[in-house]
Amino acid sequence: MADEKKQQKGTVAIAGAPRGLGSKNPKQGQTMTGAQALIASLEAEGVEVIFGYPGGQTIKMYDALYDSTHGATLTAVWAAWSRYVKETNVARFAQFARKVYGVTEADDEKAAEEGILRTNAFFRSLGMPLSLTEL
Repeated sequence: MADEKKQQKGTVAIAGAPRGLGSKNPKQGQTMTGAQALIASLEAEGVEVIFGYPGGQTIKMYDALYDSTHGATLTAVWAAWSRYVKETNVARFAQFARKVYGVTEADDEKAAEEGILRTNAFFRSLGMPLSLTEL
């Protein structure tokens, strides 16, 4: 019975594999995450361009799209995300810069931007990507 279930699991993965263009996907027939399945399906349909925004809700999709680790994807989108959302609470980003990096700039907008730049410099010092094109 256990062998039968194992065989069924493998069969389900293969039976659910993308067809057409997606049949050339190297992950075909393998167990995939939901994000990997989404990307494989989009590839199978011939989709070449997708629109999205960086953030926690879509980060797994970017991991699958660029076949990268979660941390690398986070560092690649962090600066763009932070610049996009900082306007909702500039003081909080400025506080981050002052507490984490010792930024002394009095102007919150400038302090927040300095914090973003220093965070990117830290990521770069670790050899991490700073943009999606670097993944």
